[in-house]
Order: sequence, then structure tokens, then C-alpha cells
Amino acid sequence: MIKATSLATFAALALTSVQAGAFEAIGFKDVPALVGKQVFAGTTQDARGTWIYAGEPLTLVSAEAYQKSANVTTYNFVRIKTKEGKEGEVQIQYLSKAPLRFNLRTPGKAKALVLAILNDAFDLHAKLHAFRSRLRYDIASSTQPDEYHQVESMKSVFEKERSLLYSLVYGASTSEEDILRKEGTRWIADAADTTLLDWYAHGIRDKAVRKKFESAHKAVGYLDNVSRLSVDLANLENEKTKKPWRERMTGVPADKLAKLDADNMARITSETSRKKSAIKDAAAAATKLKAQAQ
Repeated sequence: MIKATSLATFAALALTSVQAGAFEAIGFKDVPALVGKQVFAGTTQDARGTWIYAGEPLTLVSAEAYQKSANVTTYNFVRIKTKEGKEGEVQIQYLSKAPLRFNLRTPGKAKALVLAILNDAFDLHAKLHAFRSRLRYDIASSTQPDEYHQVESMKSVFEKERSLLYSLVYGASTSEEDILRKEGTRWIADAADTTLLDWYAHGIRDKAVRKKFESAHKAVGYLDNVSRLSVDLANLENEKTKKPWRERMTGVPADKLAKLDADNMARITSETSRKKSAIKDAAAAATKLKAQAQ
């Protein structure tokens, strides 16, 4: 299995420098202390009758245990309350204990919102990458439900932010009428900046602005590549350790096994080198594109 330090070495340092803010998953052990306190919506969704919007501050009203054991208490749906006093239920994985860099209840100007989502996604991925690196990018081997929960929480919200960026830059393939009438996009109808409605329905029409903010969406895409390649790198180290090609080789002459080992180790060494290089390139591309979008 690959060492956590190896993954940290071959992912760009720029991706591990987290600034204040950005989505922060709520660990199971933190839930009881947060009851009655402020949390933040990580995604826009129907919280069983009450719509909540990404970045919106909420109150965690109550949290009933989902499963209890001697070692851990897990949670699933929890009860929340909006600023207006409306209550609903949402899965704990979609709530953040830290404020996001944006709040769709008060989205502000369209350009500023795109950059805020980009910066939140960038720092969220840095947290996700650091967490997965500590687990050697092998969450399936973890015996801790909270570790799996936090990884899935960060992955889910990262993908939602990536999707929101896409919709604002390229359009969400929906009509202005539908955007205005649907609860899920009520934040656009209520927004003071009418540019948001135009962008979400049709994509950015201004070629210069579109080109700039295409860099934002592409940057987040390269972050996803860093994760995918890191999984590949971890799998190669796992293969190197377990030598699966030796399975059911009872009685095979030692010289044949030695040749098989040598061939596979050479392949793994070559592929590992390529993956490390690709991780560096993807991280550098993400950082460059992020700067271009500012």
C-alpha cells in the first residue's frame, strides 16, 4: 500500500494549502456539540419540505443517532431550521461546520459568485486530498465509519460545486421560465443581479468573460484528475505489495516466477513514474487555470 507521505509528495503543494473558509465535513463525533449551533448548507436541496440553498446558515435543531455501537455513534438525517424559522430534515453529510465562501441566499454579483465557488471547490479539494492521503487513498480498507462518511461528504459537495460552476458558465439547459418557477433555483429568481438568470439559462454570452470563467470550470476538472490519478497510484503500490500475478502459481518453477516478478515490477515502476508526473501536471494546470480565472 502506498505511503501517505508519497501521495503528499506527488500532489502539488499548492493544493494542500487551505485558506479560511470552504466546506468542512461534520464528523460523527462533532454532531452532539453542534446541536443548537449554527451549521451551513453544503448543497441546494429539498430538506423534506423546506428548501435550503448552498452556503445558507442554518441551525442544527436535533440529531437522532442512526446506529450505535461501543466505538461509534453514526448519524444520517438531522433536523435543521432556516433563518426564517422553517424546519426540515437533511442528511448530515450535506452540512458544513464552517461557512462556505458563497451563500446562494445572497449570491451577490455573478462574476464574484463564480470566483467564490471556484475558491471554495479548490480549498475543499485540498481538504479532501489531505484526508484521503492519510488513508492512503484506500477508503475501502478503513474500519472507521466516520472516515468513510467524511470522504463521501466532501466528494459529494465537491461534485455539486463543480456542477454549479458548469451551469453558471455554460448554462443549465433549462428555460428562464423554469428557473424562475422552480424552488431549487429560487435563489436566482430572488437575486438582485439579473445576469445570474441569463448565465444559468443560456451560459455566458460575452466571449471574453466566458473564456475567463471557462478556466474556473477546467481548473476544478483538473482537481478531479488529481484524485483519480492518486487512486491509480495507490492501486499500483497495492499491486506491488500483494503481487496478484502470483495467484494460483503452485508448483511453477522459481525461474519462471522470478521472470514474472521482474516483468511486473518493471511495469509498475514505469506506470508509477507516469502517474506521479501526471499528478504534478494536473495540479499545476489546476493552479494555473485558477489564477487565469481571477
